[in-house]
Amino acid sequence: MRYLLIVATLLLTACGFHLRGQGAGGAFPYTSVTITGGGGTANALRDYLSVLPQVTMLDKPGKDTPQIDVLSEGDNQKVLTVNSSGRVSEYRVYYTVTYRVRLGDHYLIDDGKAQLFRDYTYDENNPLGEDAEKAQLIQGMQRDASQNILRRITAAARNADKVKANPPPPKLSPTEQMLKSLQ
Repeated sequence: MRYLLIVATLLLTACGFHLRGQGAGGAFPYTSVTITGGGGTANALRDYLSVLPQVTMLDKPGKDTPQIDVLSEGDNQKVLTVNSSGRVSEYRVYYTVTYRVRLGDHYLIDDGKAQLFRDYTYDENNPLGEDAEKAQLIQGMQRDASQNILRRITAAARNADKVKANPPPPKLSPTEQMLKSLQ
């Protein structure tokens, strides 16, 4: 049994398998960060980034320190299904976060939005349990939203590096374009 576990582990690592966020390019691309906002997603971001050994949490951003502003977050629920007696049997819970990421004097992400939803079965005989289940779903969506935000920051940083390495050619005036086409 132990031999099979070792072989399975070796096969998974040999094929390039990594847990989400653990593979090449999955690490947070900055060594320090500032997070503003007081909701669950901002707290989940702080919790995750504070345990990364290469990342320092700062109170005020520096020149090369990204500032993640969690602007708003909220949830609502809608009836998903109704049973034969007309009572609610399932709900869908929606969770939305808006954020922006500033790096120095420009925005890395200006109008970020993460939207998630989860479904749960409603038992009218256990309303307290259903409230606890909804709270757990929202907490899970807050963690998922924080991971979505971090993945978007990583992708935006990677794209910003590509733009720096290959800047677009300067825009030519119509006269310069005409002269260049005649050459």
